[in-house]
Amino acid sequence: MKRFLTVVISAFLFLNCSELNSGSKHEIKFADGRKAEVTLDFVKESKEKEILHVTFTKDEQVIKIADADQEVNEIWPQVQSEAEKKEINEALIKYVFIAEFEEASRKPVYQILLYDAERIENGSWKIVRVN
Repeated sequence: MKRFLTVVISAFLFLNCSELNSGSKHEIKFADGRKAEVTLDFVKESKEKEILHVTFTKDEQVIKIADADQEVNEIWPQVQSEAEKKEINEALIKYVFIAEFEEASRKPVYQILLYDAERIENGSWKIVRVN
């Protein structure tokens, strides 16, 4: 598990967002009625193992990490069936958000939170923030 997370985090650090956002897009709905779009990519980690990458970009500033955690917990149930269709037992959720704005230019500075979703023995999923 640690090796997998190290490989995946390294890959995210070296690849830019446009390369990863080439997968299928899915609309999701939050409990408060907002709609958003996530990108799903199926990535082969090895000959035997495929994982699902879920990317969500929020073009708003996030002040509390707990808010991001809550949104990930709302996103995952809406896309987990895609992993289950392909019998995938692990997914990486990439939550991209505006952390702050540059003082001089007012350009947004994005931050990434990574979450690991893993199917556990009883068939349910466990989601853990990894950074």
